[in-house]
Amino acid sequence: DRDTEMAKAIFDSIKELDQSLDLLDTNSVIFRNTMWKVHFSDRFRRSFKRVRTQQSKNSVINVLERLANGWRPRGRSIEFVCENSSKILKQFKVESRYIICSIEIVKDLRGHFQVLKMWDLVPVEDIPQSAKRLDCEFRRYTDEYIACCKEKGFDG
Repeated sequence: DRDTEMAKAIFDSIKELDQSLDLLDTNSVIFRNTMWKVHFSDRFRRSFKRVRTQQSKNSVINVLERLANGWRPRGRSIEFVCENSSKILKQFKVESRYIICSIEIVKDLRGHFQVLKMWDLVPVEDIPQSAKRLDCEFRRYTDEYIACCKEKGFDG
């Protein structure tokens, strides 16, 4: 993965062979050296499997890669209006679906750091149901934890 041409060839081969689900891993070739580490929920993986066309899958992967590299679309991210989840959930439109994600805190040997957690990939009509489900998940988060998730660093 140090050779960018080789990494691109591997990435293109995986897409061409319709093995794109293999790319939804923190250590996959496209997320290994990005600005943000990316984690995927099982629900996101199941939703991704239901995407019918390879072109749509590629669009989702391209947006995920851009998000992992720090891109944030202006005016295209919508904050949720729910009790707990509205504090940290974002949604990004990809064709007819929305990627629902948040910033999470994980711990490894080097300490605590933020990651992008991809929760779901849903059509617009399923957003309220997904937000409600995630709102239940986020009830266990403390205000201190949410403050850490919302912390912003400016690196360049």
